Amino acid sequence: MRLLISETQAADLTSIKMLWADGDVMRYVGFPEGLKQSDQQMEQWLKWIVETPHTQHYTLKADDLGFVGESFYQLRSAHTEAIIDIKLLKKARGKALGERALCFTLDQLFLNTPALLAVVDPHCENLGAIALYHKLGFQDDELFAYENEPHQKMILTKDNWRRLRLEQVHLEPIDKHNYIEASQLKVKADQVDFVATNAFSIAQTIFEDTHAFAIYSGKTMVGFMMDGVDPDDSVYWIIRLMIDQHYQGLGYGKKAMEIAMERGFILSGKNKMNISFEPENTRAKQLYESLGFVSTGRFEDGEIVYEKTW
Repeated sequence: MRLLISETQAADLTSIKMLWADGDVMRYVGFPEGLKQSDQQMEQWLKWIVETPHTQHYTLKADDLGFVGESFYQLRSAHTEAIIDIKLLKKARGKALGERALCFTLDQLFLNTPALLAVVDPHCENLGAIALYHKLGFQDDELFAYENEPHQKMILTKDNWRRLRLEQVHLEPIDKHNYIEASQLKVKADQVDFVATNAFSIAQTIFEDTHAFAIYSGKTMVGFMMDGVDPDDSVYWIIRLMIDQHYQGLGYGKKAMEIAMERGFILSGKNKMNISFEPENTRAKQLYESLGFVSTGRFEDGEIVYEKTW
């Protein structure tokens, strides 16, 4: 099931208002009858979100379910500690949607703010939330009372999160279950001339002897890769590699390259592998050179060809 995560806009306020009014959703945060807000209060709240530095709120939607919940982060003023939160409607629970939304929120928190520590404080009876936070690497800190209710403070450092996420990077073949999501991944606006769209690359695999993969960290699709072995000389090629705009700068590209290179060591008929890229793509050049690729001086279809030998 695809999860669609977007920055909350005015058009989402009706759904968020409904979420907060749901007692089943809000009982562990002190509102067993739900939190009732006026339209004006919701508008003021969104204005606060937009105007508060290092603060972001996301609206969560899923195929076949529509609106399912929210996630949120805020860097505490003058600190490197941030609070995060997530709320899901009952219909969305037990489908790994909360895990995927939290992973996205944590990635964005540590990418876009100076935060070094993420903090959650679930109610001690909210065992499902506590289990999920433990799964994501949060560690128990201190027990405390809030309005006479017991809560567990839990913490996750940026370094531990990055390590866990990179350990979970893997490739999965593009198939009927993930091709739509892969087709919707996008690079940043200033990179669109450097790589073909994923939809085009997937179509190529139908007519060419190439293989397309989604790059995942855990259950989160973060990028796309296509490779193949040249039938003329048996050399392995990493034909395409892209990381979605929301996940760049987190180390996923380098980790995906290392996995692709492991395939190359096995599949290449010669002791080398090739990759090509637009000469203006300096970030790609730096990445490939850091992994031992060197220029061949050759150009193919306007791209410079680099190789790694062993």
